[in-house]
Amino acid sequence: MDHAKAFFAEPGEEESKLHRISKAVSWVRTNFDKPLDVERLATLVHMSTSSFHQHFLEN
Repeated sequence: MDHAKAFFAEPGEEESKLHRISKAVSWVRTNFDKPLDVERLATLVHMSTSSFHQHFLEN
């Protein structure tokens, strides 16, 4: 999905995935002095580790 479609997606679609990635990035910024654990971040945003990787790289 391109960025424009993601921006205008219906609630519960791609927009929520972008919100999840944004939440993870916010956590990293706030906790930059702590070890980074991808599995923990994925859990924090209610995604599987593989989905988190995929959506983080897409956005």
